[in-house]
Amino acid sequence: MACVFEGGLAARSRSGAQPLAFETNQGQSESQVKFLARGRGYTLFLTNQGATLAFENRALRMTLLGALATAHATGIDPLPGKANYFIGNNPAKWHRNISTYSRIEYKSVYPGVDLVYYGNEGQLEYDFVVAPGADPSRIGFRLEGDTVRVSPDGDLVAGQARFHKPVVYQQVGSRRVSIDGSYVLRGGGVGFRLAKYDRSRPLVIDPVLSYSTYFGGSGSDLGAGIAVDSTGNAYVTGYAESANFPTTPGAYQTALNGPSDLYVAKLSPTGALLYSTLIGGSNQEWTGETIS
Repeated sequence: MACVFEGGLAARSRSGAQPLAFETNQGQSESQVKFLARGRGYTLFLTNQGATLAFENRALRMTLLGALATAHATGIDPLPGKANYFIGNNPAKWHRNISTYSRIEYKSVYPGVDLVYYGNEGQLEYDFVVAPGADPSRIGFRLEGDTVRVSPDGDLVAGQARFHKPVVYQQVGSRRVSIDGSYVLRGGGVGFRLAKYDRSRPLVIDPVLSYSTYFGGSGSDLGAGIAVDSTGNAYVTGYAESANFPTTPGAYQTALNGPSDLYVAKLSPTGALLYSTLIGGSNQEWTGETIS
């Protein structure tokens, strides 16, 4: 589920790093949460009704529309590692040997449609798997917590979360056949518009959340412009009022000189802060526009 700045979520690649782990909730979260996964700058909570991405000071909730009440989350593909929580000095509140999984499956969220969450090569993904003869037009979800729009390049944008244009395909033997697909806003939610496909075969709809991150300090910091270069680095400008605004060692200006200063920052394609500097004098500097 599948980001003002486009890059990779905290799920690590299969090249040797730790994969995204979904923990069984054994008291380390609210009772309605069935599984949770922690990444850089976010936590994903999965309930039987939907999912929530929680950032430092904001949450984005995804709720399936018209889903079957019998659908529930199940961990599949167990991971060898266990999660442990030793917080505080009361052993009765510690949580030990929590099982972890690489995939979470919701069977029959709609008739003939399953939903699977997993981490893949640095990104969080969720697949709608449509059985032969099932109706993908029944799939719909609502994103709550930010304004939702479809960008000119077909991505779904909700505040700082960006879901890539969905990858839709069918497996025909050893060959993957791509199907043209796009997001469509309808009835207060989001659905999918698909080109013609072979309804006698399974269909996979695969949106990808590239990454989500907040950038700023504890005060009022605003973005005014953003650009992305050919290698995926993001360049952000705006103004900052936070005394703890993040800057990098050796930057032109690492602390506020006045009530507010301008800033210029560079983030890598994976969301790492490469460079950040403040620019300003002893008076108030600000820009008149913010990122839409």
